[in-house]
Amino acid sequence: MPVSCLAGFFIIRHHMNDLVYLNMFRDAAMRPMVLQYFMERKYGVETLLKYAASKEAYPLPDYASWVITHLVKNFPGQMGDYQPQLIDAFLISDNQTVLRNLAVGFILLPLIDYREGELYDALIRHLMTPDDKVALHVNCIYKLIQFAQKYPELIHEIQPVIEIRTEQNKQASLSAAGKKFSKAINRINRVK
Repeated sequence: MPVSCLAGFFIIRHHMNDLVYLNMFRDAAMRPMVLQYFMERKYGVETLLKYAASKEAYPLPDYASWVITHLVKNFPGQMGDYQPQLIDAFLISDNQTVLRNLAVGFILLPLIDYREGELYDALIRHLMTPDDKVALHVNCIYKLIQFAQKYPELIHEIQPVIEIRTEQNKQASLSAAGKKFSKAINRINRVK
């Protein structure tokens, strides 16, 4: 068998193994094993991020982003190194489930300089889009708190967007995120 065919076979085999592991993740008892598989596998996290950013059919991007969220929750120190790729995947995706999951991942990590302006613009854009899912709006607000803490001069831009969103949608999770933003602003203003 030619070398190029062998390489293709191994790529397909890894892809199939990844799908098996991603499907296993639905079983809560299997999650630690699945997380370990992707953390220990060479390029495992990078592969998940590529799947999440892909235009592949459900469930690949959705499940990959879900696993990424759990990796960040369980291995925040190690996953911090992947934050640029996490941001890239968020900026590329238009899948609401993937966006929500990736946003959960990066709100658990500190704000970094990488593509900071683009990320800020994307968060504001998603928050201003009424058709985006409420969970994505909530996660955008939580990340925007980090922006407001680092750049207090942005508060006057962020606050009206949050107020409009929370006035248009009275869901409890959105109201709670808006209140958390207000509390963070109050703390920032007291420090000034």
